[in-house]
Amino acid sequence: MGQKTLPVSEIFYSIDGEGARTGAPAIFIRLFGCNLKCTYCDTKYACYKQEGVISSNDMTIDQIVEAVKTYEPCKCITLTGGEPLIHPAACELVTALRENGYWVNIETNGSIDLEPFIAEQDRFGPKKSSMDYFFTMDWKSISSGESTMMCKSNLDLLEATDVLKFVVGSDDDLDQMKKLLKDYPDIDAQIYVSPVWGEIAPDHIVEFLLKNKLVYVKMQLQLHKLIWSPDKRGV
Repeated sequence: MGQKTLPVSEIFYSIDGEGARTGAPAIFIRLFGCNLKCTYCDTKYACYKQEGVISSNDMTIDQIVEAVKTYEPCKCITLTGGEPLIHPAACELVTALRENGYWVNIETNGSIDLEPFIAEQDRFGPKKSSMDYFFTMDWKSISSGESTMMCKSNLDLLEATDVLKFVVGSDDDLDQMKKLLKDYPDIDAQIYVSPVWGEIAPDHIVEFLLKNKLVYVKMQLQLHKLIWSPDKRGV
């Protein structure tokens, strides 16, 4: 039986633009396809098929691993999309990357139950504090249009090495974030908030954090959009 394939939108070498590894060199594996349609999505080319455009190429897990090896000695991987966890073989890919010594940051949109993925990974060795794999999980804001799709049980699964990320574009989004953090005070993950690009002033977010004494929430900007053009791909 042939090895399973995954639809790969792009593989490239850049820096992580946000989250726990902001500024660190990383190899990006962007899988194609998503189960949500966020209003502020900035990677539609990796989510939905466009007429006349080749959106992805099917690659085996071995082919993907060999592709990322060309960027050695970098060992940091960011697995993203679209939504990478809609693909069952994504778990096998993470296992293969871990077995080859890579540290995998899995960017997920918060709508996918993480428990089966974690259970499968535990077969090959439990999640380690050394961050050989961790989640950067979105909590979709009201302005995304997808806030009702979030899987709340994931909040109890996140660990101190994981990231919970809020992307906000309005005061309603900020209030939603505040309420969620009040309702779930025992979240172990690192918590970040960032603006929808061009929709809300960063200083307004900072003022909200300070006024509401959200001292455990870290403000961030998308570093790659500050260094390069906001629409530039492969960075």
